[in-house]
Amino acid sequence: QLLVDLLEREVAGAAPEPGAWRPAAAGLYDALVRPLYAAGLERGMGLTIVPMGPLHQLPWAALHDGTGGDGGFLIEDHVVTSAPSARVLLRRASGADGRVALAVERGVDGPALPEAVAEAGDVASAIGADLVVGPSATELAARRAFPAELVHLAIHGQVEPESPLFSSLSFAPGAAHAAGGQHDGRLTVREILDLDARSELLVLSSCRGSASFTPRGEDWSRPGVGLADAFLAAGSRRVLSSRLAVSDAGARRLMGDFYRELRRYPPAVALNRAQRRGAEGEQGLAWIGFGLSGALPEPTGSTVLSVGGQ
Repeated sequence: QLLVDLLEREVAGAAPEPGAWRPAAAGLYDALVRPLYAAGLERGMGLTIVPMGPLHQLPWAALHDGTGGDGGFLIEDHVVTSAPSARVLLRRASGADGRVALAVERGVDGPALPEAVAEAGDVASAIGADLVVGPSATELAARRAFPAELVHLAIHGQVEPESPLFSSLSFAPGAAHAAGGQHDGRLTVREILDLDARSELLVLSSCRGSASFTPRGEDWSRPGVGLADAFLAAGSRRVLSSRLAVSDAGARRLMGDFYRELRRYPPAVALNRAQRRGAEGEQGLAWIGFGLSGALPEPTGSTVLSVGGQ
C-alpha cells in the first residue's frame, strides 16, 4: 500500500520528493522477484502472476531492481500479466466480433475528462472501431457493446474499497437516467457481474480500474473484487486497466502507443512495448499503473506464479 500511495502522490504532483516511490518498489522487487531467479526463472520469460491478498493492489510494472536511473524495471526483462484465479488463465477465445470505442467526457458522477473523446477517436482510427461519444455514451450503450472482439472504455471510475461491489463506471446520462429508470448511468461491479460481457479484450481506460478489494469479513486470501475482476467474471477474456489514478492526458498517450503496437503484436507484448517506451521517456507515470489481466498470453505462454500465500 505504501508503494501505491507514493505513486499516486507523484502522479498528482504531491510527492514528498521526486522518485520517493522507488525505494519501496525496489524493496518489493527484492522480496518478490529476486527469489524467482534463484528458483530458475530466466530473463526473457513471460511472467503471469496470480496475486493474493494485498498484492492485488500492486502495480507490477513499477517494480525495479534498484540499479538507479530509469532502467532495471521488471517489464524490461519480462512480459508481465496477471489473473485473479487459475480458472481465468485457461479461458478460451470468445468468438465474438466487432470493435467499439466509447468515451465519456462528463458522466453522471466525477470530473470532466477533456481528453477522453480524443482518446477514443484515436482508438477508432487505429483499429477501425465504432465510435460512441457525447450524449450517446450511456450505460445502455455500453451494455449493448458486448459481446465484441474489443471494447475500449475511456471513462471515470469510482472505487469503493469498503464496499467493492458498488465500485462503478460513470456514463453519460441517458433517457432512462432522466426518467429515473433502471439504467442510472452508474454501472456497478454488482451489475457488471450480471452482464454477458464476452470480449477478447476490454480496455478500461479509467482510474483504478484494476484495483481489487476483499470485502470486509471475508478471507483475505480469496480473489478480490474490482471493476476489472467483474468484467473477467462476466466473460471478458482479457482486461487492460490501471491499478492507480491516472490523468486522461496520460492515459491517452499510453493508449496511443499501445494501439500502435497492437497492430503488430498480441496485447501482452503490445502493452509491454508501450510501457517500456513510457519508462524511457519523460511522459509522466501514467504507464506505470496499467496491467493486463486474464487468459494466458499467446502464443508463447508464460511462467505462472501465485504470490501472497503463507
